[in-house]
Amino acid sequence: MIAVAPRSPARVNSSDLRLVELLRSDWEAGATAPAMSAQDWSDVVRKALHHGVAGLLCRTLVRLPDVPADIVEAARAYLAHARVDGAARVAQTLDTLDALTADGIPALAFKGVALATLAHADPVVRPSKDIDVLVRREDMAHAVTSLGTHGYRLGETFSARIMDACFTTYGQDILFADGRLPVEPHWTFAPTPFAIDLDLAGIWRRAITIDVADRRVRTLSIEDTL
Repeated sequence: MIAVAPRSPARVNSSDLRLVELLRSDWEAGATAPAMSAQDWSDVVRKALHHGVAGLLCRTLVRLPDVPADIVEAARAYLAHARVDGAARVAQTLDTLDALTADGIPALAFKGVALATLAHADPVVRPSKDIDVLVRREDMAHAVTSLGTHGYRLGETFSARIMDACFTTYGQDILFADGRLPVEPHWTFAPTPFAIDLDLAGIWRRAITIDVADRRVRTLSIEDTL
Protein backbone atom coordinates (compact mmCIF):
# COMPACT_ATOMS: atom_id res chain seq x y z
CA MET A 1 0.00 0.00 0.00
CA ILE A 2 1.36 3.41 -0.98
CA ALA A 3 0.63 6.33 1.29
CA VAL A 4 -0.07 9.56 -0.58
CA ALA A 5 0.38 12.81 1.29
CA PRO A 6 -2.54 15.24 0.89
CA ARG A 7 -1.80 18.15 -1.39
CA SER A 8 -1.60 21.46 0.37
CA PRO A 9 -3.74 24.28 -1.07
CA ALA A 10 -1.98 26.75 -3.33
CA ARG A 11 -0.65 29.68 -1.36
CA VAL A 12 -1.76 33.16 -2.32
CA ASN A 13 0.89 35.74 -1.60
CA SER A 14 0.35 39.33 -0.56
CA SER A 15 0.96 40.80 -4.02
CA ASP A 16 -1.83 38.60 -5.42
CA LEU A 17 -4.21 39.89 -2.77
CA ARG A 18 -3.20 43.52 -3.30
CA LEU A 19 -3.71 43.16 -7.04
CA VAL A 20 -7.19 41.72 -6.54
CA GLU A 21 -8.02 44.49 -4.08
CA LEU A 22 -6.92 47.15 -6.55
CA LEU A 23 -8.76 45.56 -9.48
CA ARG A 24 -11.98 45.36 -7.46
CA SER A 25 -11.72 49.11 -7.08
CA ASP A 26 -12.54 49.36 -10.80
CA TRP A 27 -16.20 48.66 -10.08
CA GLU A 28 -16.56 49.48 -6.38
CA ALA A 29 -17.44 53.08 -5.60
CA GLY A 30 -15.55 54.76 -2.78
CA ALA A 31 -12.58 52.42 -2.92
CA THR A 32 -9.12 53.63 -1.98
CA ALA A 33 -5.67 52.26 -2.68
CA PRO A 34 -4.19 50.04 0.05
CA ALA A 35 -1.07 51.27 1.83
CA MET A 36 1.88 49.84 -0.07
CA SER A 37 5.64 50.26 -0.16
CA ALA A 38 7.65 50.87 -3.31
CA GLN A 39 8.49 47.16 -3.42
CA ASP A 40 4.79 46.31 -3.04
CA TRP A 41 3.98 48.45 -6.08
CA SER A 42 6.71 46.73 -8.11
CA ASP A 43 5.35 43.31 -7.15
CA VAL A 44 1.76 44.26 -8.01
CA VAL A 45 2.73 45.70 -11.39
CA ARG A 46 4.72 42.55 -12.17
CA LYS A 47 1.70 40.41 -11.26
CA ALA A 48 -0.62 42.52 -13.40
CA LEU A 49 1.65 42.20 -16.42
CA HIS A 50 1.92 38.44 -15.87
CA HIS A 51 -1.87 38.01 -15.73
CA GLY A 52 -2.64 40.34 -18.63
CA VAL A 53 -4.58 42.85 -16.52
CA ALA A 54 -2.10 45.74 -16.55
CA GLY A 55 -4.45 47.88 -18.62
CA LEU A 56 -7.30 47.29 -16.20
CA LEU A 57 -5.02 48.04 -13.25
CA CYS A 58 -3.79 51.28 -14.82
CA ARG A 59 -7.33 52.40 -15.56
CA THR A 60 -8.06 51.88 -11.88
CA LEU A 61 -4.93 53.62 -10.60
CA VAL A 62 -5.50 56.89 -12.48
CA ARG A 63 -8.89 57.22 -10.77
CA LEU A 64 -8.03 56.14 -7.23
CA PRO A 65 -7.03 58.60 -4.51
CA ASP A 66 -3.84 58.10 -2.51
CA VAL A 67 -1.85 56.51 -5.33
CA PRO A 68 1.77 57.79 -5.51
CA ALA A 69 2.25 60.39 -8.24
CA ASP A 70 4.96 58.41 -10.06
CA ILE A 71 2.69 55.35 -10.19
CA VAL A 72 -0.16 57.45 -11.63
CA GLU A 73 2.18 58.94 -14.23
CA ALA A 74 3.39 55.47 -15.24
CA ALA A 75 -0.22 54.21 -15.41
CA ARG A 76 -1.21 57.08 -17.72
CA ALA A 77 1.76 56.37 -19.99
CA TYR A 78 0.89 52.66 -20.14
CA LEU A 79 -2.75 53.44 -20.95
CA ALA A 80 -1.77 55.85 -23.71
CA HIS A 81 0.40 53.16 -25.31
CA ALA A 82 -2.29 50.50 -24.80
CA ARG A 83 -4.92 52.67 -26.49
CA VAL A 84 -2.76 53.13 -29.58
CA ASP A 85 -2.11 49.38 -29.83
CA GLY A 86 -5.74 48.65 -28.97
CA ALA A 87 -7.11 50.96 -31.64
CA ALA A 88 -5.06 49.12 -34.27
CA ARG A 89 -6.28 45.78 -32.89
CA VAL A 90 -9.90 46.93 -33.06
CA ALA A 91 -9.52 48.22 -36.63
CA GLN A 92 -7.88 44.99 -37.81
CA THR A 93 -10.54 42.86 -36.10
CA LEU A 94 -13.33 44.82 -37.78
CA ASP A 95 -11.52 44.61 -41.12
CA THR A 96 -11.27 40.83 -40.74
CA LEU A 97 -14.97 40.47 -39.94
CA ASP A 98 -15.90 42.77 -42.81
CA ALA A 99 -13.77 40.75 -45.25
CA LEU A 100 -15.44 37.50 -44.22
CA THR A 101 -18.92 39.03 -44.29
CA ALA A 102 -18.31 40.43 -47.78
CA ASP A 103 -17.58 36.89 -48.96
CA GLY A 104 -20.72 35.51 -47.35
CA ILE A 105 -18.92 33.80 -44.44
CA PRO A 106 -20.67 34.15 -41.04
CA ALA A 107 -18.11 34.77 -38.29
CA LEU A 108 -18.10 35.41 -34.55
CA ALA A 109 -15.35 37.41 -32.86
CA PHE A 110 -14.11 35.88 -29.62
CA LYS A 111 -11.32 36.59 -27.14
CA GLY A 112 -9.48 39.74 -28.26
CA VAL A 113 -11.51 42.92 -28.47
CA ALA A 114 -14.80 41.09 -27.93
CA LEU A 115 -13.71 39.69 -24.57
CA ALA A 116 -12.16 43.03 -23.60
CA THR A 117 -15.50 44.70 -24.26
CA LEU A 118 -17.44 42.10 -22.27
CA ALA A 119 -15.01 41.88 -19.35
CA HIS A 120 -13.73 45.46 -19.08
CA ALA A 121 -16.27 47.54 -21.05
CA ASP A 122 -13.37 48.75 -23.20
CA PRO A 123 -12.01 46.96 -26.29
CA VAL A 124 -8.44 48.23 -25.88
CA VAL A 125 -7.39 47.61 -22.26
CA ARG A 126 -6.98 43.84 -22.59
CA PRO A 127 -3.86 42.82 -24.54
CA SER A 128 -3.96 40.16 -27.25
CA LYS A 129 -1.45 39.01 -29.82
CA ASP A 130 -3.79 37.79 -32.56
CA ILE A 131 -7.36 37.98 -33.84
CA ASP A 132 -9.63 34.99 -33.23
CA VAL A 133 -12.78 34.37 -35.25
CA LEU A 134 -15.18 31.44 -35.19
CA VAL A 135 -16.53 30.18 -38.51
CA ARG A 136 -18.50 27.06 -39.32
CA ARG A 137 -16.56 23.91 -40.23
CA GLU A 138 -17.79 23.96 -43.81
CA ASP A 139 -16.51 27.54 -44.19
CA MET A 140 -12.93 26.99 -43.00
CA ALA A 141 -11.31 26.62 -46.43
CA HIS A 142 -13.41 29.48 -47.80
CA ALA A 143 -12.38 31.70 -44.87
CA VAL A 144 -8.68 31.00 -45.47
CA THR A 145 -9.10 31.80 -49.16
CA SER A 146 -11.10 34.95 -48.37
CA LEU A 147 -8.44 36.29 -46.00
CA GLY A 148 -5.78 35.38 -48.55
CA THR A 149 -7.26 37.94 -50.94
CA HIS A 150 -6.62 40.57 -48.24
CA GLY A 151 -2.91 39.81 -47.90
CA TYR A 152 -3.02 37.04 -45.30
CA ARG A 153 -1.06 33.86 -45.90
CA LEU A 154 -0.68 30.51 -44.20
CA GLY A 155 2.60 29.68 -42.53
CA GLU A 156 2.64 26.42 -44.53
CA THR A 157 0.45 25.20 -47.37
CA PHE A 158 -0.27 21.65 -48.50
CA SER A 159 -2.67 19.98 -50.89
CA ALA A 160 -6.37 20.67 -50.42
CA ARG A 161 -6.87 17.16 -48.99
CA ILE A 162 -4.14 17.58 -46.37
CA MET A 163 -5.28 21.10 -45.50
CA ASP A 164 -8.81 19.79 -44.94
CA ALA A 165 -7.43 17.07 -42.67
CA CYS A 166 -5.49 19.73 -40.72
CA PHE A 167 -8.63 21.83 -40.28
CA THR A 168 -10.49 18.76 -39.00
CA THR A 169 -7.75 17.71 -36.60
CA TYR A 170 -6.66 21.05 -35.16
CA GLY A 171 -9.93 22.95 -35.39
CA GLN A 172 -8.17 26.12 -36.53
CA ASP A 173 -5.41 27.63 -38.59
CA ILE A 174 -3.31 30.78 -38.38
CA LEU A 175 -2.68 33.33 -41.11
CA PHE A 176 -0.09 36.08 -41.28
CA ALA A 177 0.12 39.45 -43.02
CA ASP A 178 2.91 42.01 -42.97
CA GLY A 179 2.30 44.80 -40.46
CA ARG A 180 -0.85 43.21 -39.06
CA LEU A 181 -1.77 40.84 -36.25
CA PRO A 182 -2.12 37.16 -37.15
CA VAL A 183 -5.68 35.94 -37.70
CA GLU A 184 -6.80 32.57 -36.35
CA PRO A 185 -9.98 31.21 -37.93
CA HIS A 186 -11.47 28.47 -35.72
CA TRP A 187 -14.42 26.18 -36.24
CA THR A 188 -14.05 24.67 -32.76
CA PHE A 189 -12.01 25.40 -29.63
CA ALA A 190 -9.72 22.41 -29.18
CA PRO A 191 -8.07 19.78 -31.39
CA THR A 192 -10.39 16.86 -32.09
CA PRO A 193 -8.06 14.28 -30.39
CA PHE A 194 -8.97 16.00 -27.11
CA ALA A 195 -12.46 14.48 -27.59
CA ILE A 196 -14.25 17.54 -26.20
CA ASP A 197 -17.92 17.34 -27.15
CA LEU A 198 -19.09 20.91 -27.71
CA ASP A 199 -22.55 22.06 -28.71
CA LEU A 200 -21.28 24.14 -31.62
CA ALA A 201 -24.75 24.58 -33.12
CA GLY A 202 -25.93 25.90 -29.76
CA ILE A 203 -22.95 28.27 -29.54
CA TRP A 204 -23.94 29.79 -32.87
CA ARG A 205 -27.60 29.89 -31.87
CA ARG A 206 -26.84 31.64 -28.57
CA ALA A 207 -24.46 34.23 -30.11
CA ILE A 208 -25.05 37.82 -29.05
CA THR A 209 -24.30 41.21 -30.57
CA ILE A 210 -22.20 43.79 -28.72
CA ASP A 211 -20.92 47.29 -29.45
CA VAL A 212 -17.20 47.49 -30.27
CA ALA A 213 -15.97 50.97 -31.16
CA ASP A 214 -19.43 52.03 -32.36
CA ARG A 215 -19.82 48.89 -34.46
CA ARG A 216 -22.14 45.95 -33.87
CA VAL A 217 -20.12 42.75 -33.57
CA ARG A 218 -21.38 39.20 -33.04
CA THR A 219 -19.65 37.14 -30.38
CA LEU A 220 -20.21 34.21 -28.05
CA SER A 221 -22.89 34.56 -25.39
CA ILE A 222 -21.80 35.42 -21.86
CA GLU A 223 -22.33 31.81 -20.78
CA ASP A 224 -20.38 30.33 -23.69
CA THR A 225 -17.61 32.89 -23.22
CA LEU A 226 -17.30 31.78 -19.59
